[in-house]
Amino acid sequence: MTILLTGTHLTPAIATIQALRRKVPEARLVYVGRKHTGTAESVEKEEVGRAGAEFKTLTFGKLHRHFTWRHILEWGKLPVGFWRAGKLILELKPDVVVSFGGYVVLPLLVWGKLRGSKLVVHEQTTRWGLANRMAKRWADVSAVSWKEMKGAGVVWTGNPMREEIVSIQESPWGTPRRLLSKIPVLYITGGNQGAKAIDKVVEPILPDLVEKFEVFHQTKSIFGFKHSRYHSCRWFSTPIHAGILSRAAISVSRAGANTVTELLFLGIPSILIPLPYSAGGEQQANAKMIADTGLGKVILQDRLTGESLLAAVNELIEKSVSYFTKAKQAARTLVKVNAADELAEIVLGVGRV
Repeated sequence: MTILLTGTHLTPAIATIQALRRKVPEARLVYVGRKHTGTAESVEKEEVGRAGAEFKTLTFGKLHRHFTWRHILEWGKLPVGFWRAGKLILELKPDVVVSFGGYVVLPLLVWGKLRGSKLVVHEQTTRWGLANRMAKRWADVSAVSWKEMKGAGVVWTGNPMREEIVSIQESPWGTPRRLLSKIPVLYITGGNQGAKAIDKVVEPILPDLVEKFEVFHQTKSIFGFKHSRYHSCRWFSTPIHAGILSRAAISVSRAGANTVTELLFLGIPSILIPLPYSAGGEQQANAKMIADTGLGKVILQDRLTGESLLAAVNELIEKSVSYFTKAKQAARTLVKVNAADELAEIVLGVGRV
């Protein structure tokens, strides 16, 4: 069986690849992704290879929701990208095409449908993205991450989490040792594309942060700040990322669906700074979901300053145990631990029909 996975949400794709590899070691798994994200080299090839799948790239013009003159260049790439997608589908002959959303998936899904491949669409956010919303009309199975999105013809699988995250164990006495450490760990991350707005306010308060925390900072910015308690990297690989999360007392991050899923699952008190221009306000909705459980605080980007962030971090660490205790049960009810296995079974099921 050949299974092609694609989309701009990388981590649930990796989790699904891991589950598929466990269930059908002999299957051919291919992930079609991006060579670059913005101006930086993509980490997708490395992460996908580690999970056990082949990696192939596809350049395709982005379907923007609003017109600007710069978008004309993107539109010019559409015919070439569509032709390349067809060539790739005819070359791989996938039994199933799995979409994790984003503009790159549409030509692959169209060609897959024309060829007779089965189609599975998975939506990670609390609202249907444009590409998946279009594709679910002719998909064999449409799956969602959040229970409130379940409806006619839609399956609630949950949002797949990587096995390294799921395997993180809490301490046996209920309150994780990470919240009781004399030097707690603060994890600051902007996601796989970084977050300059967060980095800009973090840099001047780093001396204050390292007085109280060991800081791990995923950033594409280069700071001159040096300290034994400050560790920065453009991208933390999945095993390292999981190791940091297992020790993190507090997280500062964007509010992407996959980040929010991991924070809810692990019960990490969090400060969320939602991307102000995320599609359909999805990050604002994700951030509100965590705030409603009592697990964290939300700071809107236009109100984000070094002072406001430092104050929020200090408040959160002082109340971290109570935040965790209050939120743990509510948070866990929102997240399906076996989501990757459920989605993998769906993929294999339609592929065998």
